[in-house]
Amino acid sequence: NRALGGRKINISEINNKEEESEDQNEQTLQQKLNSKIIKTKMSAFETLSKQFQSTKALSFFDEFSQDWDKKLSESNPGVQEQVCIALKNYLIYHPLGKSLKITDISIFRALIEKCISSPKPQIQQISRELLILIFEKSSEVLKKLQLDELQKYYIELEKVPMIPLRASEEEKNKINNNNKNNNIQDIYEIADGVDIFIKFNEKWCDKILELQKWQEKKEMLDDIIQAASVPKVISNINNFYPIIQVIKRLLNDNNANVQQASIKLSGVLCKSIRKNFNMASKQLFESVLQKLRDKKTSIIEETKISIDNFWFSITLEEVLDEIKEALQDKTPTLKLQTMYILEKYFDIKGDKKTIQIFKQNCLFCFKKLFDDSVAEVREYAFKTIGKFYKIKDFFTIDELQKNSNDHPADISKDCERLMLKLTDQNWIIIETIFKQFNVNKNQNCYK
Repeated sequence: NRALGGRKINISEINNKEEESEDQNEQTLQQKLNSKIIKTKMSAFETLSKQFQSTKALSFFDEFSQDWDKKLSESNPGVQEQVCIALKNYLIYHPLGKSLKITDISIFRALIEKCISSPKPQIQQISRELLILIFEKSSEVLKKLQLDELQKYYIELEKVPMIPLRASEEEKNKINNNNKNNNIQDIYEIADGVDIFIKFNEKWCDKILELQKWQEKKEMLDDIIQAASVPKVISNINNFYPIIQVIKRLLNDNNANVQQASIKLSGVLCKSIRKNFNMASKQLFESVLQKLRDKKTSIIEETKISIDNFWFSITLEEVLDEIKEALQDKTPTLKLQTMYILEKYFDIKGDKKTIQIFKQNCLFCFKKLFDDSVAEVREYAFKTIGKFYKIKDFFTIDELQKNSNDHPADISKDCERLMLKLTDQNWIIIETIFKQFNVNKNQNCYK
């Protein structure tokens, strides 16, 4: 130890600082940018900024093209200012010039959330300059931001409670009052229509049908799905007729990913075009509905989502024939999923007219489902009818039993198994069926 100016300095401390200095000199610029030492990091970004001005090698710019969002989120104001200057030079002096596109949406968010709100005036000023530069090079980012905001809107919209048909008058009034307070308007009614079929025209359709690789087909389908995922698309039958033919063809593509994208596209178009897509929806509904027989869960789930969107364009009455065929199909999965769709539909939609038409056309299908060879189908049929029974004037048990060939023993067996799954609110349907078939109260299933 030596005394210098009244302070003792350890020789090892001096040696450590010298070693640290040597280590820093040996570090690469990339390592210095990630240094925990503030001065080292600031100096590194200053160096980087100058090198962006003097270097024209694309490889150098590519080396430092990542993680700008993290760099902009730097907590130290001095370092953050140097990061902004470096990013500005990166954009100005990039060899690609005007062809450079910013596709990382996180840069945009970091700039807005971390830099423009900075208390340091210098950072605020350069952040505004950066925004102007990024606006010029980020049309795709802005489109993504817009879609994100729309998605948030839809999520909030879905929180508005629907009015179940089986609700009491008091419950309906309560929900109506809540809906009035929310005062949310359908965005479709106020949105400006977008004509996507200028780009996705007949030539585009011919091109996708000529492709051999499924990845290329999927990529083109993703493009039109993204373009159509807006609140409102303007069109006429001449515009989207070629697209309908593409969907019909690709629904039966050999690749499941292409099939799934085609299913999604049909639903997206139903939602964004709506009534103008009515004829096309009716043409596509059966083909899409048949996808419920698929063995892949992803296909089935995408189909259910898509059919939910079909109701923006068509009504249940318009596709009752397809529904009846599905309920009478030999495939258990198709019957089960069709009942699920009906159950969901009547939970949130359907007026007295729709209910009456459904009774006239489809009730006999459920009588047959009660006698289905698959236990799960029989049970779901009981459950579905149990929910319908709660809808006032939906049907009477006499209507249901009329011309039925069900054997009392089979009914008892199914009801006994079903009781394990049903809630108390559905007990009334089971009890009524027992009475109709004279099931003895002393039998185990009744107990």
